Amino acid sequence: VDMDNVTSQSFTLVKPEGSYSRLSFGVGLDDIQNNTTPADYSVDHPLGLNQNTFWAMTPSSYIFIMLEGKMDTSSTTDFYPTSYHLAHSDLYQILNFDKTIVVDANQTEVININLNMAVLFNNVDLSEDLPHQSKASPLAIQLMSNFCNALEIE
Repeated sequence: VDMDNVTSQSFTLVKPEGSYSRLSFGVGLDDIQNNTTPADYSVDHPLGLNQNTFWAMTPSSYIFIMLEGKMDTSSTTDFYPTSYHLAHSDLYQILNFDKTIVVDANQTEVININLNMAVLFNNVDLSEDLPHQSKASPLAIQLMSNFCNALEIE
């Protein structure tokens, strides 16, 4: 999801008519997907070159979550840019939400997934840099856990 691009903030799933009791999805990419490169896809594909989410480091990885913005930790008007790019297969998580969803023929069911920003930086020292390394750091693990815990289904 790119907050500056409204068309990236929703998607459509086509499911057979029926009643469902759980919504499950992965945050990040599984090992098979994460071991591909942008050259394996068309440039406009979500994993393609135009998305600029691939790190060609050792081992290479797609960026799962990009948290970018400006922050002021000194209560002044001096904002400075900050970014956390979460990547690598060891951060991949599957989330399960118990929710009854009834799909009727010729009708659309809307499911809102919200990100609770108050949860996102729980127990995170904002002065700590996120290192770019081959395995997830404790900070990256905390941010990924917080991100997953911050997702709420309406």
